[in-house]
Amino acid sequence: MIRLNPSLLAPEIATQLMLRGTELPPLEWHRSANRAIKLKLESLDDARLFAPAAVQDAAMVAAIRSLLYLWSGGVGEAGTCAQSAPEQERNYLVALGERLQGVPDKAKASFQKLNAHPVYERLVPLAMEEMKPVNDSRLQRVRQILEMDERWEPFVFIDLFEQARAGKLSRPAEEVVRRIQVLEFELLFAHCYLKAIGDSSLDLFHKPAAPEPTVVKRKKPVESHRRHSLPPSSAKPTDDQPKPEPAAKASARPEKITVSCPRCSVKSMIPASNRGAKCKCYKCGHLFVVGGGLMPIGKSGSPQDAAASPAKAARGPTDEVRVSCPKCAQAFSLPASARGKKAKCARCAALFMVPEKSSPALAR
Repeated sequence: MIRLNPSLLAPEIATQLMLRGTELPPLEWHRSANRAIKLKLESLDDARLFAPAAVQDAAMVAAIRSLLYLWSGGVGEAGTCAQSAPEQERNYLVALGERLQGVPDKAKASFQKLNAHPVYERLVPLAMEEMKPVNDSRLQRVRQILEMDERWEPFVFIDLFEQARAGKLSRPAEEVVRRIQVLEFELLFAHCYLKAIGDSSLDLFHKPAAPEPTVVKRKKPVESHRRHSLPPSSAKPTDDQPKPEPAAKASARPEKITVSCPRCSVKSMIPASNRGAKCKCYKCGHLFVVGGGLMPIGKSGSPQDAAASPAKAARGPTDEVRVSCPKCAQAFSLPASARGKKAKCARCAALFMVPEKSSPALAR
C-alpha cells in the first residue's frame, strides 16, 4: 500500500490487504493472483469482515468485497460482487476489471456510463505528483492534459495503461502507472469503506511527515575596522581585472499549440512542430490533420493581400513559391527552399511534389 493506513481499518480487512505484501504490485494484478486472500474472504461473513465496526450500507459492503477480490487478482469474483454494489461504484469496479484484463474499449464504455466519481478530485493532484519527476514524453503529455483539463481523464489513463502493457514506456514511467493504479484503488476503497460503516469523519490515509525545523546559523558581525580595511580604489574593477561573464540564458521550452478535435471538440496541447501532421484525439480516437502545416492563400485560390502581413511583403516574390494541392485544390504559399521537395496538404493530408516554378494561375 502507498497511502492507505491499514491500522485504521477493521482488522480482518487490514489483514486481507496486507496479504498481498508491501511491494508495489505488478501492472496486471490477475497475472499474480493471491489465492490466500480469496479463500479467507470466502470464509468471512459481513459482520466478521467489518468487526468491530457495524455495517451501515450492505451495497457498499459488496463494493468492498469486490475491491478485495480485485486486489487479490480475482477479476471474475470482483465482477460478480460488483453487481450488488451501488450503480456508480458498480460501473467503476467493472471498468477497473476490464482495464486490468486488457480490453480498453469495454473499459472506456464502462467509464462512459460512470461519467464522474467523487474520488476523481483527489486523484488528479496525486497522479500529477507521481508523474512530475519522471522525464518520459508520454507521461508528461498525460500530465499536461490533466493540468489543462483540471479533472481526471480515465480514457487517457486507459491509453497510458495500454502503452505500459505493450512495453512502450520506460521502466520509471511504467512504475508511475502502477503507483497511480494503486492510488486509484486506495481512494475508491476508502470511499466505499467509509460509506459502508457510515462514518465520513475518518481519514484513512497516512499523514505526511512534518518537515524538520530548519536551524538558521547567525553570522558573526563583521568588525568595523575590518569592513573598511580595503582602500576605496580597490572596490572598483580595473581594466586589468577580468569582467564577470553574463549568465547563460535558460533554453527556451518548445512551443506548444492548442488544438480542438473536430468531432468531440475536446482541446489538447501538442508541439507546434506537429502542424500539418495527423493527430489522434485522446478522448474519442478521431484522426484529424492539425492545421497550419502549410500557409493557405485563400478559399478562392487567390493570394491574400500582402499588405495584411508587412513581414511577408518585405520578403519579395522570390522568397516563396505558390502551389495548389492536386487533390483538394487548396492553394498554399511555401518558402522558396521547398522547390523540388515533397509537401503535405494541411487540409486533406495529401503528399505532392512542389514544382520548381510557381503555378501560373497562382503566381499572378
